[in-house]
Amino acid sequence: DTDNTKHASFDFYADTDGDGFGFGSLVSVCAVNASTPPAGYSSNNTDCAPSDNTKWQSATLYVDADFDGYTSGASTVTCYGAA
Repeated sequence: DTDNTKHASFDFYADTDGDGFGFGSLVSVCAVNASTPPAGYSSNNTDCAPSDNTKWQSATLYVDADFDGYTSGASTVTCYGAA
């Protein structure tokens, strides 16, 4: 241990694409505290595209297949980035 600011293990999620959103199961890593994940980790596991740093949130959308402004009731879950 060569870093005197990190002295305990805390659970975080891996952030493999560096977008600030984690994915998968909790892993125990050495960190400053339980609320500050080290680089490469996140306190949440909400990343829907862990290998694409431009997408991290998902939403249920309804498809307007004929572009008339109305949907047929069928929905799809889409992963996207900034609004």
